[in-house]
Order: sequence, then structure tokens, then C-alpha cells
Amino acid sequence: MTVRLTSTKVANIVNLCVEMLNKEFITVPEFAKLIGKLIASEHGVLYTPLFYKTLEIQKDFELKIYKGNFDRKMKLSKESIDCVKSWILNLPYSSKPIVFKSPDRKIESDSSMIGYGAHDVTNNLDISGQRIQSLFLIDIRNLEIGETCVKIRYGDLLKQMRPGYQLSELFIEAYKPDYRICVVYTLNEYLERTAALRNDVTQLFNKERIELMNVAAEVHQKGYRDAMSGHGIDRHLFCLYVVSKYLGEDSPFLTEVLSEPWRLSTSQTPHQQTNKLDLVKHPEHISAGGGFGPVADDGYGVSYIIAGEDVIFFHVSCKNSCPTTDAKKFAEQIQKALADVKKMFEAKNS
Repeated sequence: MTVRLTSTKVANIVNLCVEMLNKEFITVPEFAKLIGKLIASEHGVLYTPLFYKTLEIQKDFELKIYKGNFDRKMKLSKESIDCVKSWILNLPYSSKPIVFKSPDRKIESDSSMIGYGAHDVTNNLDISGQRIQSLFLIDIRNLEIGETCVKIRYGDLLKQMRPGYQLSELFIEAYKPDYRICVVYTLNEYLERTAALRNDVTQLFNKERIELMNVAAEVHQKGYRDAMSGHGIDRHLFCLYVVSKYLGEDSPFLTEVLSEPWRLSTSQTPHQQTNKLDLVKHPEHISAGGGFGPVADDGYGVSYIIAGEDVIFFHVSCKNSCPTTDAKKFAEQIQKALADVKKMFEAKNS
């Protein structure tokens, strides 16, 4: 059994959409009225939030650049126009089931408890948060893609929160009710459009990597500078810890957070403490220095030394007693990552 909007409500929303498209300029309140109508249709339209999100993004952007001035005129973006046209075409045929079948897989996420991962309740598994790294490591040679599904295999090791865990094959089915939110359809179209631009590059996403790397570097630098200035989370946790000890009160939150193992401990050892030695003129004085051990039984200790513009040393350590860590393999992954970065810039300059 399904629920549909009444013909009167459908006509009302469609007419409002047509009215928006016929105007060269509209006001933010007029735009917000349309969005409100679309939101209110949720009981009769499946996955409604997916289909008005584009409009909300433009509304928020317009309010931001006009500093909350509701009287300013605005023009619908191409994305918003396509979104409104889609409502006109699809709303008369839309419906929503009253009862959904039980999910095949239930996943719960609580980043405050287990980091960037989640818990697969169905299979009783902890899932690590691979984040955007997983996307950039997709190789088109490891894709099996058709009209109904896509299979993705990973050949490279991924940064993850579970020692010894390797991401298994991903299987994504096509979403036939609406191609606009179908991963399989979008992936097929992306591969077709970018085929002529790839040359010998086999990575799925390639063009924007340097730009994104520069942004990531800037964000990382800002993060560690903020931490050095006392804005890091460790400073706040330590302050809470001191206050709790002063008041003589135990905090379950602090007990849990401060007892979490630091599986990756990194630090840089400065090669030059003064400017009295020029390593360019005296490269024979460049030294690999030393490292330190891991602070967790199943963790790594990574010391890195930047010796001028051409040399970087890494010291990687782990406990031999831990079956899930391997310092040699970790060092090989660092070397591979640096080689990938070099290859990326060489490809751009070639």
C-alpha cells in the first residue's frame, strides 16, 4: 500500500514550480515558499530530502552572500532549474510506501564512541572510516561494472582504524527508480565522458588530486598550528582532567577518552637546531638521526626527519609481539605514498 499526494496538492506544487521557472528573478521568500511546499510533500514522495537539497543549498548560499537580505533578487542556478523541472515531471507519478520491508543490513554510527567508523549490527562488525582515501585508490582495472551493478576491489592497503583489517570487495546495485541518484548509472557516464582524457592513467579519479592535495596540506597546517597555539583537543581534555582531579570527581567520559590507545605516534626530529651549518654545502653532515618506539602494544612509532629539500628520513617501529603490525610493510607504504605523489606531479608537468 502506498500514499500519494492529492491531485490538488500536486497541481499546486507543479504550478508553483512552473511559476518559478517563468521568472527571470525571484526573491528568497518566494524560493523558500517553494522549498517549504516540497518538504511538506514528504509523506507522499519517496526520498523527498534528496530532491530538494539542491534548492536548499542555493537558498543558503544566496542568504550568505546577501548577508540575510531577504528582499534581494536572485536567479535560479542551472542545478536548481534542473531540480525544479524534475519535480514537474515526476511529482504526478510519485508515491511512498506505508510500510517498508525490513532492512537487509543495519548499521549504527556514533563517532563520539568509535571514531570515524560504524557498527554493523546485522553482522556484528566494526566498520572503519576509510573516508575519501578509498575513492582515490579505486583503479578502473579493478572495476567490474554493468548496467545493474558494480563491483569494486582494492589492491592497495588503506589507512584504517582496525589493525589487520583490509576492505573487502564492494558491491553496489543499480537504483532503478531514479537514475539521478544511481551510483551505477553515474559511474558508467563518468567513465564514458572521461575515457578520452585518461591516456594511460588507470585511477578512477585523477584530475583534481593536486588541487585537493594542496587544500588538504593547507588544512593540515592550520590544524597543527592551532594545536601548537593551545587550540587542540588535547589541551581541552587535559584541562578537564585537571579540573576533575581538583574537584575530586571521577568522569566516565574522561576515563574512557584518556585510556584510548594511541596506535599511531608521530613526531619530527629537527635536523638543524641553528643556522650555523649549511647542509647544501656540507651534505656529508646529513644524519638519519634516530626514532622511538610505539606507545601502544598494537601501534606504531614513526619519526621523520626532513634534511633539506632533497632528503627525508623515516624511522618506523612496532612491537614484534603484536601479530597485526609490521614496521617493514608500514615503511613500504610510506615509500609508495611518496612515489605516488612524485608521479602525480610528474604527470602534470609532462
